[in-house]
Amino acid sequence: MGRLRSGDVRGADYLLRLAETYFELQTYWNTRARALDEQIFQAQEARNAEQVRELQRQQQEAEQQLTGARENAIRTYARLVQDYPNYGRMDEVLFSLAFGLEEMRQFDRARQVYMRLIKGHPDSRFVPYAWLSFAEYYFGEGDMGAARQFYSKVLEYPPEQNPVYGFALYKQAWVLYNLEDFRGALAQFVQVLEFTQAHPDARDAENMARQTRRELVMPYARVGRPNQALAFFQRYATNEDQSFEMLESLAELYFDTGQWPETIQIYHTLMAERPQSDRLCYWQSRVTNAIVSSRPKAEQVTEIQRLVDMETAFRTSGAHPQQAITECRQASAQVLFELAVAWHREAIGTEEQPGTNDRRTMQQATDLYELAIEHFPDMEQLEFPEISRDDWPTLYRVSYFYAELLWRMEDWNRCGPAFDHVVELNPQGEYTSDAAYAAVLCYNNLYQQQYAATERERRPADAQAQQGG
Repeated sequence: MGRLRSGDVRGADYLLRLAETYFELQTYWNTRARALDEQIFQAQEARNAEQVRELQRQQQEAEQQLTGARENAIRTYARLVQDYPNYGRMDEVLFSLAFGLEEMRQFDRARQVYMRLIKGHPDSRFVPYAWLSFAEYYFGEGDMGAARQFYSKVLEYPPEQNPVYGFALYKQAWVLYNLEDFRGALAQFVQVLEFTQAHPDARDAENMARQTRRELVMPYARVGRPNQALAFFQRYATNEDQSFEMLESLAELYFDTGQWPETIQIYHTLMAERPQSDRLCYWQSRVTNAIVSSRPKAEQVTEIQRLVDMETAFRTSGAHPQQAITECRQASAQVLFELAVAWHREAIGTEEQPGTNDRRTMQQATDLYELAIEHFPDMEQLEFPEISRDDWPTLYRVSYFYAELLWRMEDWNRCGPAFDHVVELNPQGEYTSDAAYAAVLCYNNLYQQQYAATERERRPADAQAQQGG
């Protein structure tokens, strides 16, 4: 390079090749650095501190080489721009320079170079990428108005000349969603699917369509009608199974946002359309949760019983894999346990909140505990990932809660045997000492109760006998 005269066109070609070599070095060192991530993780899991330090040293060295290659590429592109302003491939050089600046997080300088590309080379194939860079920057900054404007600039270039047309369509849908134009976002997601169908060879069309089908459920949950959801999804899904996956995603969204009537309606649709599904019991558990969250106690009890009955039929049908059966039992046991505990606390209160002392609520809670003890004696073998590990229901814990509630109800006839059962389940358990003492008190109170009743019956008889004498 030093022997070439300034302005020699060969110098520009050499500089471009040099910059491209630096870019290849970036790829190499980035691959090298990222390949060490998993090795470092495995060494950390094995608690091999020495190996971790060595691998981290190698990764730091690779990242330093990456940064050096990136800086050298930027300097080389910048020199090419300065020394050869009329170079025939200047649009490509400007794009590569701006892209490198973005990777160095020098966004202001990158946008200046992109704008020079747009103004100086309006017909360049790189112009849509330049506009896209502006759009992505403002999207990342949360400025949806500016992002929308720049995505629209990208879309001014037809798909035949614009490899990022589909991506801009897709991001425009998210702009509208973030602007809370949910109807517009839904229409835009549909447009993305229509684009991928019309242009199956477009860049990343298959993945974009797959992602869009997952995500258009979100605006649909805001503006769509539940009773039309399945027909809508069938129109845009690639097959029947996918349309039901989309419908279940909608049900989950309704559930997560507390839209209980919509939740119940969609899960009932799934159950009616797919009565043999391995997901059937899970869907019923979601319906039960929704009813527990929105309906009177009597309806909640009915739905809980329906869930338990379905679990039994599901488990004994011989038509479902063991994993689905286990998940069904876990979901059913969890709903039952959580509702029983909620009513238990509602009735007797907590340290922070006094209870209602409503005897009917206590009785309903004991009924649920009895149902749990009868139907899920294998609770210790189940897992409850949605509950803190320390609070997982076990037969021992549920039995103690049941006995405790009988004590609060002064049901002396049942609380003694209930506490005895707790002691039998785990003689060394955390509740066992209290349970053993409470059992004695229950039996004593029962005796006192029965003795008092006997006394009340005997005294009139004694009085009559004395009068007769």
